[in-house]
Amino acid sequence: MAQTSICLDYVPDTSDFTETRYIAGRERLHSGVFVTFRPFDIMQRATLLEVRNRTANEVKFLEILIRELTKRVTGWSLTMPAIPSDPKSEQVPMPIEEKYVRSLKPALLNRMLDIVIWSADGGDVPPDGIETSVSSDEFENRIQEMLSQSAAS
Repeated sequence: MAQTSICLDYVPDTSDFTETRYIAGRERLHSGVFVTFRPFDIMQRATLLEVRNRTANEVKFLEILIRELTKRVTGWSLTMPAIPSDPKSEQVPMPIEEKYVRSLKPALLNRMLDIVIWSADGGDVPPDGIETSVSSDEFENRIQEMLSQSAAS
C-alpha cells in the first residue's frame, strides 16, 4: 500500500515513503514535470559524497547519479511520442529507465538531481488546483487525467 506523500522535516525509516515535487517548465527548455521519489537520508548522501571524492572521473560519477536517480524515482509525468520517429504521434508515459533519464535535457536533469539526490531544491509551486501531496497510485491517476484533458483540448 502506497503511503501518502507529504513534505516532512525528516526521512522516515520506511521504503514506501515518497515525496512529490513539481518542476515548472522553462520556455524553450522543458515542460512542467511532477516527480515522485523516495528521498535520500543524510547517510546515503554522505556515501555519494564519499564516492564523489574518490572518483576523479566526472562522467563516471554522473553515471552513478543517474543510476541512483532512476532507482529513487517512482513516478513522473514525463511523456514521449508513441512512435519515437514521429514527434506528432500520440503521447505515452515515458518509462523510468536509465536510458530515458540520460536523455533528459540538462536543465531538467539537474533540477531532478538537486531535488531527488541532494534535497537542495524543494521544487516549484504547482499550477493552481494541483496538489503535490499524493500517493503514487493517486499520482499516476492524476497524471493520466491531466493527459486526457490536454488531449481533448
